[in-house]
Amino acid sequence: MANRVLFWMKHSRELAATIRSIRITANHLEKVEYVFLFGLFLSCATDYLIPSPRTSVSPAEIFSCLFILWRWTVGGMENAQLGRGIRRLIWAFRLFAIYAGILWLFSNDWFNRRGMLVDWVLAALLVDCLLRSRWSDWKPVAALFILAALPNAVWSALQHAMGLGLAPKGLFGWGGGATSSPIMGFFGYSNNLATYLYWPLLVCAGMVAASRTWRRIPYLALTLLYGLVLYWTISRSTLLTVGFVVVVLLFLFLFHHRKQFLIAAAIGTVLAALAVSWIFLTQPLAWINSILSDRLNLWNAGLQIIFSNKYLLPFGYLTIPPTGLSIVWVPNNIYILSWIEFGVPGFLLLIGLGGFFLYSGWRRYDKLRTRFPTAVLWGGLAGLFLINGMAILYFQETYIIINFLCVTAIWAAQLREIDSPVAPGNSGVPHAENGLPSG
Repeated sequence: MANRVLFWMKHSRELAATIRSIRITANHLEKVEYVFLFGLFLSCATDYLIPSPRTSVSPAEIFSCLFILWRWTVGGMENAQLGRGIRRLIWAFRLFAIYAGILWLFSNDWFNRRGMLVDWVLAALLVDCLLRSRWSDWKPVAALFILAALPNAVWSALQHAMGLGLAPKGLFGWGGGATSSPIMGFFGYSNNLATYLYWPLLVCAGMVAASRTWRRIPYLALTLLYGLVLYWTISRSTLLTVGFVVVVLLFLFLFHHRKQFLIAAAIGTVLAALAVSWIFLTQPLAWINSILSDRLNLWNAGLQIIFSNKYLLPFGYLTIPPTGLSIVWVPNNIYILSWIEFGVPGFLLLIGLGGFFLYSGWRRYDKLRTRFPTAVLWGGLAGLFLINGMAILYFQETYIIINFLCVTAIWAAQLREIDSPVAPGNSGVPHAENGLPSG
């Protein structure tokens, strides 16, 4: 991976000079950008790795580098034109990439640490380019993001029709009396497909409300298709998270004031906590762990590894993992995983990232209530950090990180739009100085 980064850095200036020599009129730049964006979105639709003699590379890495070179060539918004919140987000990724590099230098396990370093350096470069991109409208970008998921949905539907899939699984877990075969699409595992399809489903649902007249029909059809395919994955944590998003949206549109929303959310949280407590008090722990696909053991083992190592607690795992750590290394919890890999700073950064997105929408509560596309993505971000992240693998693969950054760019463009005062006769193009929240 490090060799790939050196290669791209070495040849980026030559490639940029070549692209500059090709004269492209201003009105075609945005169309060319859409081509690069669609390639980037489509590259995240599989976990396939392209093998090579020394390492392997994912399509998402290749198209990310191409998009970065494109943005470096045509330029983006200047720092002065970016909202303070966007600048903070960009710098947060930069600082984390630097921190990952420091950990790599001090680690005696350079081979495993190298992948983590490259992933977050690439993320820092990509989020910078995506958030500086000059989009005149987020809707065409969202449409491309939705269409990039269509091949997966079609192939997944064919898999279901032909009875292809994994071992039997139902809503109560694997085996037993389950008769469904979870489908995988272009991924190696059904939960990976569900994790990927989560965002196109939410963006597509938002486009149903954002579109006019007959244009809603194809988005409605795709929303139903993506929802059905997601159900066929039998990924219970992701399905539960979609239900959580629906509840958040209901609360958002039922309660006109944030105080009412908070009261309803507090009551719902207490009821959910009581229900979970009742289950743990009345049901055998082994049965609960079986329903959760052994997650209780994974979480417990991960926490034991963290708190039994005085170096792992603050800095993450710097040495070669001991025998038997391979399962714990991916404990199906984004917070435990970030602590194992990056220590306290990684754990706090992940919490801060989730808090940033949640606060970004919360401070615009009144605007979200009248803009369903933005509201549904806000609910999706809340679902990822509060529900799904507790029980899934996320941010551990390059294509997942890149796909999340693409969603972040769409979300930021939506916020710029709802923050922009639209003058009479204005087409609705947001002002460049508006961005994510300043506080």
